[in-house]
Amino acid sequence: MDLYLRGWEERLRAEGFDPGQQHAHELLREWAPSFALARSWSQEPRGFAAEHEVERLQRLVREAIGALRAAGEDHVASRIERGLRGR
Repeated sequence: MDLYLRGWEERLRAEGFDPGQQHAHELLREWAPSFALARSWSQEPRGFAAEHEVERLQRLVREAIGALRAAGEDHVASRIERGLRGR
């Protein structure tokens, strides 16, 4: 992943010095946070950040399921719960 991102960065950096291609440097600045996030998610321990984010989102979905049940929306809650389990 890092090599792929480096390739994009190097290409944009080089293109930005070509006449009329200054927008490449702007793209490089704009995409830098995305590249940094992708790098952090792909580094060792591999996928830790991604796994942590999935766990956080699963907790939020479980809270939403509980709120739906409390609001009397058992059918909707059950459907979302099945989706959470992959069914």
